[in-house]
Amino acid sequence: MSQDSAHYFEQTHSDAKRGRWLDAFLVAIILAFCLLRMHNLLADFPTQSIYADDWSWFTDEGWYSSAALNLHQTGRWVQAGDWSPGIAMPVWPLAASAVFYFTGVNALALRRLDVACSWLTVLLVYLLVRRYGTRRTGLFAAALVATSAVLFFFSRLALLEEPLMMLTLAAMLLASRTGPRSYVKAVLLGILLGLMMLTKTTAVCLFPAVLYPLLPQCKFRWRGAAGLGFAACMVAGGMYAANRYLLVRPHTAEFHDLWNRYGTSAPGLKLLMHSFLRFFYRGTWADPVLFPLALIAVFSSLLWMRRLFANPLFATAILWCSGVAAFLIYHFYGPPRYFSLLTVPLCILCVLWCNALLAKKRILGLVAAVVIAGGACWNIFYIVDWYSRPEYQYATVSAQIAQIVKAEPGHSRFVLGHGSAQLRLFTDLPGADDYFGPDTLDQRLTDYHPGWLVAWNGNGADDPERFAVVERRYRMVPKGSFAVFHDRVRNHLTLYQLDPR
Repeated sequence: MSQDSAHYFEQTHSDAKRGRWLDAFLVAIILAFCLLRMHNLLADFPTQSIYADDWSWFTDEGWYSSAALNLHQTGRWVQAGDWSPGIAMPVWPLAASAVFYFTGVNALALRRLDVACSWLTVLLVYLLVRRYGTRRTGLFAAALVATSAVLFFFSRLALLEEPLMMLTLAAMLLASRTGPRSYVKAVLLGILLGLMMLTKTTAVCLFPAVLYPLLPQCKFRWRGAAGLGFAACMVAGGMYAANRYLLVRPHTAEFHDLWNRYGTSAPGLKLLMHSFLRFFYRGTWADPVLFPLALIAVFSSLLWMRRLFANPLFATAILWCSGVAAFLIYHFYGPPRYFSLLTVPLCILCVLWCNALLAKKRILGLVAAVVIAGGACWNIFYIVDWYSRPEYQYATVSAQIAQIVKAEPGHSRFVLGHGSAQLRLFTDLPGADDYFGPDTLDQRLTDYHPGWLVAWNGNGADDPERFAVVERRYRMVPKGSFAVFHDRVRNHLTLYQLDPR
């Protein structure tokens, strides 16, 4: 063997060894942060973080599982007159019902289910990127998803975004393997689309991204791809129609209240422009580094790296981001958890762009890689900083409230109030919201015969008329006042005993 050949062999062997160590490091990071999500699951959401404008941590977990709570507590899917997301979005409540069948009402078990969905999300990101790239590219993308702070914090709550992302990625992976005339796979794809739509209705905005991989699979023959897409959409539409007939039709009042709660009319031009500009400001919720970097990636790919679009996953990720952006701009109100739907495609976009940049302009590619790594370090620091000092205020307070309620055996255990659904999830006490839902507060008092009322920062100053309605029929006796969370608006929970006048 010549000296040059020996040197080349040693260099190749050394590069392969470094590559194996890098792969092992990425796998270790992914596993560590996936397992970390399962620990301290009943700890409070970090309300002092940049994601504090999202109040899902005191309402939405209970709301989205309320149908399962109703089924477990009353044997009925809907509690008449109450806020009932489960009639339009039944997939997560069905999964929660299965969990409650084995565990009883259990917030910890339900959060574990959401974390399990996040694990599958990370795995599916790897498989999808690996499908269109290399193993190492897939590991980099999966590592960015696993260490994302916004995904880490919200995946530890029993919310809908994580299962929606999991189903979206599964549907994309299936679409990427659905060739011409593969109508059996198209039907399976339609089932996944239907499950997406019945998990969270905003999934409709993701349909173009999910269906796009059919086009390159059919060698860009539009007729073949359109046939497969049409078959999939027909199956999804059939599932949606079945849900409208079986669940929505018997509960039209609850459905119309759900549909019209935040208004569905088109925003005016001025509001639309405001929302458009605000989207780019709030987009950093998805990731403060990857969001601006992804914008650079898209513009640079349009100007001088157009070969990136030869990779179907790059175009798919852009369609995913565009669909979520269109919804957020039209919807106007979008809390941080809505922006978490952008995080996965941002990770994919930036990894694919950086990989292409390394091949075309190595120096620029290395700069991009350092920026991405720096952003990942910021996310890791944010997670570890919270993890080092978790608090359990809500879990503790909910247990104290349950103890107070159960100490009055002759008194109704029914708890009325905003956030009572979350309390139901943590305590298995019956309850209903005092504001959300089609019925008036007076009707709720007549129908539910509550024995207790919970109020946030609760002296009635925010809505004195509602307290006045209750006080006309009940004497409100304060039974406990609890400091909960570090939020600027929701930071104190008061429990009142309701004694009929």
